[in-house]
Amino acid sequence: MKKNFFLSAFAALVLFSCSNDEDDSGMDSLAVSPIVGTWLMTDVQIEEENSTQLNLFEEIVDALNAESCALLTFEFDAEGSVTATDKISFLEVNSGPTGLDVPCPTQSDTETSVWRLEGDQLTFINEDLEEETITVQIDGDTMVVAGNEFDDENLTEATIIFTKQ
Repeated sequence: MKKNFFLSAFAALVLFSCSNDEDDSGMDSLAVSPIVGTWLMTDVQIEEENSTQLNLFEEIVDALNAESCALLTFEFDAEGSVTATDKISFLEVNSGPTGLDVPCPTQSDTETSVWRLEGDQLTFINEDLEEETITVQIDGDTMVVAGNEFDDENLTEATIIFTKQ
């Protein structure tokens, strides 16, 4: 399984630019943004059950979430900073007599940067230091990102679900 297909997509989220404009009330506009908070990747949904790699990844995410293992976490603060913690690159899939054994990684990559959300458009500077925008759907404590928003061809049939903690 390609270990870092999320890493390259989400690493971009930690390298973005942000404005700190104030609204008419004098309050920082980021303070009321629905993205402010801690978001955990809690589900991977597949449009079609024909991708063995996606099916496996969905099973791994479900199993690790059941063990309270957060593979990918984003902490967006009201000042426009974000910290991303990614354990996906450190996944180890072991095959045994009882099936797959996937322990929760103890190592992670952590990066911090800034963010800007306008409507459903999250803008950031990608790993090539170019501005990029992805669409995120936020409904209360759920954030949905279509797999085709990432540069990885393996995710085109997936939807990634994050839950606010």
